[in-house]
Amino acid sequence: NHLESWKMQEMGCGTFWALASKQENRPILARAGAASRIIRALVKHIHVEDVVLRALGTLRTLSSEMEVRQDLVALEAPQHVAQAMAMHRDNPAVQRDGCAFLSNSAVDVERQQVAVATKAEIEAIVEAMSHHQNDPSVLSGATFALKNYSFMEKNIRTLLSCHDAVKLLDYTMKNCTDTNGRDDAVIVLERIQTCFTDDENLEDTVYRSMMESVELNPHSSSGVNQVFHTMKEYDWSSRIVAGGLDAIQTLLHRSPSHKNKVRGEILITLMSMMSRHEDSAAVQLRGCALLAIMAGSEEKCRHTIRDANGLLVIVRAMRNHMNNVDVQVAATSALKVLSVEFDCWFELERSGNTGIVTEAMGAHPGSFQLQENGTQILTRFSSFAAEIGIAT
Repeated sequence: NHLESWKMQEMGCGTFWALASKQENRPILARAGAASRIIRALVKHIHVEDVVLRALGTLRTLSSEMEVRQDLVALEAPQHVAQAMAMHRDNPAVQRDGCAFLSNSAVDVERQQVAVATKAEIEAIVEAMSHHQNDPSVLSGATFALKNYSFMEKNIRTLLSCHDAVKLLDYTMKNCTDTNGRDDAVIVLERIQTCFTDDENLEDTVYRSMMESVELNPHSSSGVNQVFHTMKEYDWSSRIVAGGLDAIQTLLHRSPSHKNKVRGEILITLMSMMSRHEDSAAVQLRGCALLAIMAGSEEKCRHTIRDANGLLVIVRAMRNHMNNVDVQVAATSALKVLSVEFDCWFELERSGNTGIVTEAMGAHPGSFQLQENGTQILTRFSSFAAEIGIAT
């Protein structure tokens, strides 16, 4: 009842919070279904700061109880809390209580388990640090949460993919006035360094093994699948993803029949990997080159690329690496093949991205291949625009 009334939901969450302040009430609240009611209020009124404040305060208090925590995980509470933190970044209480809740959600002491965090959850904690660098309560809560999550290597890799995460931890280690915050930042940084060293050694081994396998068995019918499964297993590594894209191209050049294996789900997943590693020029270069090969193979592949937002993947590669002429050449080579279809132009026009080609040509006037690609693309785009009466 009264779900539509944010004031009623705020008062309800506040009442739960007051009751939860006494530990003996928490199991009773859990059995009464308090967790689901709080999450419903949070989701329904996530834009209302007062509701979010009460909801997160209650969740922070209740989540110290294992019985309640299990219910909250089933309700996807960590994802909802991360979303609320993202919407109210400037409120220190929201950030502090959000970090405390995520910290409680990170570990199951009884079972000795650590939760695998989503990128959004880790980013919410890092952004809390970024927006409240002078608030020791937020910094200490954030570093404690990251310390709990960093018991698992997968979470450390996710943390490393967040913008300025290491820089913010270093700042906290040196400047936080809360001793616990400084100490926890040191622990997380040490775990990052250990994970980084271990990952480098692992990457070297996996990369060599993958490339040797391709060299020894370039015509093997299972070659593409083997490379693809390696890329999926180590998709946190931009080096292995870039190497895998290289290896698949090698296999396609040596045996064109391999293209049959790259179509469909594998192609879609490879574009997803490009999005995950959008800051890596090596991944974008090789990914765009592979998309050009596949787009040129048949119409069905072009449709797969377009339907999976592949055009926007290519545009992001161009925007993120505008100063890298090799990426621009590879990306425009892919667009050149895709631009034979009206739908390619229409999608880029609709999303306001047709100007990216002109921008790339202007950034690299000395690249003959880029100028040639760009001219062909723009000529086709002008033709399509003229068909429906749009001036270019």
